[in-house]
Amino acid sequence: MKDVYKKRIKLAISHSGRRPLSVKALAIRCKVKKRSQRAFFEALDELVLHGEILKRGNRFSTGRDGNIFKAKMDSLNKTFGFAVKLVDSERIFIPGRRLLGALKGDTVLIRQTNKKSQEGLTEGEIIKILECGPSTFTGVVTSRKNGLFVLPDDLSDFEIPLTNEANIPVNDGDKVQCLVNYRGKRHSEHRAEITCVYGKANSAATCAAAILDEAGIPIDFSDSAKSEAAEIDRAGITNKDLESRLDLREEIIFTIDGEFAKDLDDAISIERNGDGYKLGVHIADISHYVKKGSAIDEEAYERGTSIYYANKVVPMLPKELSNGICSLNPNEDRLCFSALIDLNTDGKIISHKFEKTVIRSKIKGIYSEINSILDGKASDEIRQKYADVLDKIALMDELADILHKNKRMRGAPQLDTVEGLLTIDENDVPIDIRPYERGKSEIIIEELMLTANEAAAEFAKKMKIPFIYRVHEDPAPEKLASLKETLSKIGIPAKGIDDKTAAGTLADILDITRDSQYSSLISMLILRSMAKAVYSDIPKGHYGLVLKNYAHFTAPIRRYPDLCIHRIMSDYLTDRNKVRISNRYTKFVGEAANHSSQRELLSMQIERDCESSYKAELMGKFIGEEFDGVISGVTEHGIYVQLENTIEGLITLNSMPVGEYSYDTPIECTHINSGKIFRIGDAMRIKVTNVNINLGRIDFSIAD
Repeated sequence: MKDVYKKRIKLAISHSGRRPLSVKALAIRCKVKKRSQRAFFEALDELVLHGEILKRGNRFSTGRDGNIFKAKMDSLNKTFGFAVKLVDSERIFIPGRRLLGALKGDTVLIRQTNKKSQEGLTEGEIIKILECGPSTFTGVVTSRKNGLFVLPDDLSDFEIPLTNEANIPVNDGDKVQCLVNYRGKRHSEHRAEITCVYGKANSAATCAAAILDEAGIPIDFSDSAKSEAAEIDRAGITNKDLESRLDLREEIIFTIDGEFAKDLDDAISIERNGDGYKLGVHIADISHYVKKGSAIDEEAYERGTSIYYANKVVPMLPKELSNGICSLNPNEDRLCFSALIDLNTDGKIISHKFEKTVIRSKIKGIYSEINSILDGKASDEIRQKYADVLDKIALMDELADILHKNKRMRGAPQLDTVEGLLTIDENDVPIDIRPYERGKSEIIIEELMLTANEAAAEFAKKMKIPFIYRVHEDPAPEKLASLKETLSKIGIPAKGIDDKTAAGTLADILDITRDSQYSSLISMLILRSMAKAVYSDIPKGHYGLVLKNYAHFTAPIRRYPDLCIHRIMSDYLTDRNKVRISNRYTKFVGEAANHSSQRELLSMQIERDCESSYKAELMGKFIGEEFDGVISGVTEHGIYVQLENTIEGLITLNSMPVGEYSYDTPIECTHINSGKIFRIGDAMRIKVTNVNINLGRIDFSIAD
């Protein structure tokens, strides 16, 4: 009877339009009998609980108003949060006072307001928590006279009272994971219990472990995945594995990677082909070992990507594969999936084919060593090591120059970004950081990998098979308008920027400002104006590379989409039945593309958060010391300054000269009392005043 009343209640409310109905009016319209009143009220309560109807006071109305919708809490900050609409994945901004105590993972009912966030997102308020998520969070323990409290990392600025029912040993200053065991109407009213103690919050290694755990990233693999990996390792390469493979073991093929790399998943071969080039990009044949539906495959799908931070990696695949049988170690037979590409003298792809191969790498090339060869500074020992491939290195350099020139001629923007390279000691403590600048050999490998990726996308599009493409859509018009306005304010010509701005226009702006004080700012502004590159089952092209077809083929050890397209291409080369391939993969590629995009965003956030903690721990050694830097950002709560070593810190408004300020973010702020202007790109001497390793925050002040 309850289900019958649910239908009657929803029908009655929908017929009433926007006019709420009282319980009495609903009971009359639903023809409720005395003997079935209990079923009626149970139906009413369940509909309200699941957000299908709304209860306002003692009246009920439809929950399908366009301004009211279901969403899932995606992330929380100290003073605001974000939710994702269930119907179309739109991201919603929610001010802290409108969160109703919601936690990450909660399913909520949101009413849309007429406001927009600073980033232009729709703003909403939570009117009901429909379903509680995991209810876990991390924070730092503080001990008070009246008991233990935890200051959450992101829920709120308020300390939450703790219970320790499991009697877990815990001390003041420990980084912990907690479970909310009592929910109030706001975050400050919650109560929690300790579920895990990671260690002291003043250790970046401890904080990184908590960040990974909170994000649900497993460090270890399941027993079944380990068992499969061990079996693959024991079996090695058999004669059956070599059947029907193109034997390239006598060809001059070699890897080029970082000095300490263990997962060598790509190798190169190159020959002169008349006036053009015959390029071979040989990728570890992961799909031969990782079968769809296996325990390893299921874990790889869930992880989506390997995660790299500081000196650590959380791999997508067990080390028996990534560092073992699938690593293209020198002088060992290895199974590969090879892209064999013919290019003309102008570096344009003439033809390509993909083959299952067996190779035997001749040398483990090291970026720094090959860079020394290319700049003529190699020692006799290094030249002797590479004696058999010196002519190949020269040919790769020649082709890469042509490919790089083609990329610039297409109008691909060359963003000026510099990353910091941390040095970590044996105790997992950061001891140094320096700018990481790519050498020529890194650029060579990048260009050759891009060529193989482009060829893979062209192959799939030509064969009309289901595929996962790497797509980068055109920038949103409103972001381009904002970019144009900002550039104009700092005197950069921006006439060519409109709703349909070509990538080449942005590339030209970057080129003419390359040596100016605004170079880093303009790169940042242009990067923020662009859409995020994602995975898609539809070939929409790549705006940033100015390519019609692009995919990720070259890193199946660390990216699931690469593994997925290897599997699809392998099946097609074996079967060549497009109908069967389509039936097998059409639905899957859409799901895998969406999932992989989400996992990539998560991994990027994890990497940033972990490295921020390591940088804060490093700078904690220099509190009170002065450094030269450059203003890198202006906000209404202070200015950011970047040091020569890439470390960035914040000079809060409280640390700046007392007085009133006017802002023209993100360009400059003016101290009204003195007329002093703090402008992006200006040099500034700073003093390190404080660090918060737990939050990855570094505070500066203006040096006297």
